[in-house]
Amino acid sequence: MSETVQPQRSGRLNDNADMFLQVAKDPLLRMTISATLVLDGVPDRDAVLAHLERMSRSVPGCRHRLQAAPLRLATPRWVVDPDFDLSYHLRWIAAPEPKTLNTVFEYARQSVMSGLDPDRPPWTCTVVEGLEGGRAAVIFKLSHVLADGMGGIAMLPFLTDVTREPGDLGPMPGMPGNHVTASLPGRVLDAVGANHERLWSFVRVTGGPALRHTPRVIVNPIGALGTAARNLQALRRIGMPGTDRLSPIMAERRGWSRFAAIDVDLAALRAAARSHNATVNDAFVTALSYGFARYHEKHAAPVGQLRAVVAVNTRREGDSPYGNYLRGGALTLPVGTGDPAKYMAAYHDAILLLREDARQPVVTALDVVARALGPFVSGFMGSVMKHCDFSASNVPGIQVPLYFGGAEILAMYGFGPTFGTAADITLVSYRGTAFIGFNVDSAAVPDVETLVDCMREGFDAVLALAG
Repeated sequence: MSETVQPQRSGRLNDNADMFLQVAKDPLLRMTISATLVLDGVPDRDAVLAHLERMSRSVPGCRHRLQAAPLRLATPRWVVDPDFDLSYHLRWIAAPEPKTLNTVFEYARQSVMSGLDPDRPPWTCTVVEGLEGGRAAVIFKLSHVLADGMGGIAMLPFLTDVTREPGDLGPMPGMPGNHVTASLPGRVLDAVGANHERLWSFVRVTGGPALRHTPRVIVNPIGALGTAARNLQALRRIGMPGTDRLSPIMAERRGWSRFAAIDVDLAALRAAARSHNATVNDAFVTALSYGFARYHEKHAAPVGQLRAVVAVNTRREGDSPYGNYLRGGALTLPVGTGDPAKYMAAYHDAILLLREDARQPVVTALDVVARALGPFVSGFMGSVMKHCDFSASNVPGIQVPLYFGGAEILAMYGFGPTFGTAADITLVSYRGTAFIGFNVDSAAVPDVETLVDCMREGFDAVLALAG
């Protein structure tokens, strides 16, 4: 078939993703995501290669590496890697003994700790065959600047099929181009133009509403002061959430990742949430807080509060489905093993407020200021994240069966970066199951199995609410 699909155009990181990139220079804050798919059999190699080739031509950044702008005049630009080699990004290995899912998690966590090559497109795909029962697994490793959780879900249509025998995928997209000169003067002009466009976009987003509200300020100055105060409160909560750890036992940070996972019935979790006018995300955070409270009780160090980083998707209409539009807001949460319904109600209100904060104009401006101030703000944000106790992310997935290279996907686990916390917990929903992945810094939590057992108790307590 002729290649009629338009080539992908290269672009730049948004300000939020650029801040992630700067923060990740600290090894304890490395922003590498891992996702593990469990398959019912070994996928077809040619089919996998064809899908990855299509993805590399279609998704921004998958055939590109990042090029810094001269003098940091703009955020880094994605430029085509002239030496792109798909065989580097796809690895195919046999599972070592004991050939279980934990074998896969062990390989995945070691891979995450090794980081990514900054001179190549920031992703790899490893197929692990020979697991018990004839199963296989796929481990994707990618930089957080390439995609957040929702960006990863948006990439699935390029990687998977909805039937075991794939149909016609249509013409292969054209090869992407850079659309920008490689010369230093050209790059300077390109960066200046991009910076002008970015600032003008910021003015449109924040200045337009300000002008529209000017008559209201004249008519209702008290209301205008209330809006300004709301923005300042949001800035304080998002930008300065606290620099002290609340856990007396999960204090050390070494970046020693350990992976674990549990499965929870999604319908039951949704029913528990709805029975108390809450969301799945509220029930998820409630189960985690219960689990952490139980973990502290087992160590004879009961705690009444913990600080959590809760991920907020800040995509607006017209934004790319790919890339990083994640903002992590820190919440000081009351925790305990009492009535989970009481805690869930409190978390519902706190998370709702956090989402409103993340969309305030002054918080949007924080990204622009952070990029302009560079290392100073990055160091400060890194220090803040290291003093949070845990992070949580809920990624709504796909509820129909998917196939990877002709093999059925049975499970889908996400392992987000710890962001300098003691543990990151990511929920990915797929086919009626909440697949929950734990990325734990074992210097903070040396007995990972105990923590996971406590988390199971937390989910059991929340699921009991539906009864």
